Amino acid sequence: MNGVRYAALQRGSKRYVDEGDDHLAVLIGDIRPEGKSSSLRAFVKICQNRAQLHAELVGSTIGRALGVKIPEPYLVIIKEEARPPIDVPLPVLGFGTAAVAGHTFARLGNFAQLHLALKDIDLVAAFDQLIANSDRHLGQMIYDGKDHWAIDHAQSFGGSTWHEFGLPSPEIDIINWLLERSDYGASLEENEVARFALRKRTNKSFAPLVGKVEDLFIAAGLGRIIDENSLRDLYNWIESRITHAVEQICQKIGLPDMGYAVTSLSDSQSSQP
Repeated sequence: MNGVRYAALQRGSKRYVDEGDDHLAVLIGDIRPEGKSSSLRAFVKICQNRAQLHAELVGSTIGRALGVKIPEPYLVIIKEEARPPIDVPLPVLGFGTAAVAGHTFARLGNFAQLHLALKDIDLVAAFDQLIANSDRHLGQMIYDGKDHWAIDHAQSFGGSTWHEFGLPSPEIDIINWLLERSDYGASLEENEVARFALRKRTNKSFAPLVGKVEDLFIAAGLGRIIDENSLRDLYNWIESRITHAVEQICQKIGLPDMGYAVTSLSDSQSSQP
């Protein structure tokens, strides 16, 4: 898996959306990755603060390690010579993602039978629970008719206020939009086989992270971007969070928790439908 790479914003970017809860602006334009001679099209978010930038970087790293389809992430340096259409002191760092084809479900309209269109929706739901992301909605899922991409994880780790007080307890629970507010969640209530499959996939997906999050962060290059103390807090939080996320998912879907990722899959789990 490629890590987070540096890139520089090029001239000609446009303002894509106005400020929101977790950003000052989102630009669309060309970025040039470090060490590359050619540019690529990308969305670049100017985060409200460094904590939200860290949440995007860590969220992308964890999600891609789990196998969630997340656009390739970049730490984008925005300098005056790029002439960006933003009114903030420069230079500034932004979080960039390679532009992918398709439209958000919000733009496509309320998409009925979401769970039938998105083959990995269970993995995204588990991922959101792991990073404590309650901000998933139709505007944060891109669909090209075949693949589904998950975007925007700045509100992870409990939301927009965690940075004011330090990271929340790893036991924090959230409203998991996919499990509790979408037609996918409603479909689980009527499908016991799907509930057991979600529990099994959650354990199987989280297992490779146990004891390996620090190494994952180092391999992704986050040590070049996030200070040592903050990075240690973040990987310790994720390590501790794994068991709680599995327990919470089981509670939400009405199944007993039969052990979490560090114990691997027990025979009793594997024998469930």
